[in-house]
Amino acid sequence: MKGWWSPEHLIILKYFYNERAFSEKHSVSLKAVERDLGHRIEDLESRLDEMVGWGLLGCKKKRVKHYYASARETIRTLQENGFQIWRGNQGPLP
Repeated sequence: MKGWWSPEHLIILKYFYNERAFSEKHSVSLKAVERDLGHRIEDLESRLDEMVGWGLLGCKKKRVKHYYASARETIRTLQENGFQIWRGNQGPLP
C-alpha cells in the first residue's frame, strides 16, 4: 500500500502513534484531535470516519466521539512510508 496514502492520512496516523492511542482505554476525543490537527487538515472528522471505515481507526461514542488506532496497521503503514518507529528504550525498529 506504499504511496497510496495522502499526506493527511499519514499525519493522522502519526498523531495517534505519538499519542499511543491504540485501544479503547487510551482513545483520544474528537475535540483533542481537532485542537491538535484541525488547523492542518480540512474536514478532519470526515477523514477520521473514512479511516474508521477502512479499519485503521476505531471509534467509541460517548458524548463526543473518541478515536484510537489499530496498532499493527498504523505501525506498518508508517514504516512503509519512511517514518521511524521506536521500540521503547531499545531503539528504532529495523
